[in-house]
Amino acid sequence: MLKKHQEPSPLGQGLAEVFDRRSWRVQWGLVGLVRDWSSIVGETVAVRSMPAFFRRDVLWIYVVSPIWMQQLQLQKQDLLDRIRRYLDRDEVADLRWLLFPPELLPEDENRESGTMPERSVAPEEEESFRAMVSGIVDPESQEALFRLWLAFRKKGSVERDEG
Repeated sequence: MLKKHQEPSPLGQGLAEVFDRRSWRVQWGLVGLVRDWSSIVGETVAVRSMPAFFRRDVLWIYVVSPIWMQQLQLQKQDLLDRIRRYLDRDEVADLRWLLFPPELLPEDENRESGTMPERSVAPEEEESFRAMVSGIVDPESQEALFRLWLAFRKKGSVERDEG
């Protein structure tokens, strides 16, 4: 509502003032970052990350895995420079990483999650391990230990020393 002696101003001027007062300009920049993310950071990084939000002058970025957090940390200065150029201002002081919340994880099955692909385990390896744990009296404990061993073998986390 206008005060008695206040002249009307153009709508564009009023919106600019509101944007500045509410820090919406920074948030509007986030919309552009999300929209143009792959052209800013490249397709390889874009399919594994996404701008999440600004907290003050820090841009937080969702990443698919801790491995990619580490990789992006190594590229941090280059990414920061690209983002600043895109936004055409130096308002972004830093980048921080966080894992995608489960409900926002990309559904594309071809995305690299940073985990090792499952390996097959030979039946003779299973038999050998079952024989090794057969001395455990409690059958539930024996089976739990076997399932744990099997999970590690399939993920490649337990390496056999062939030497």
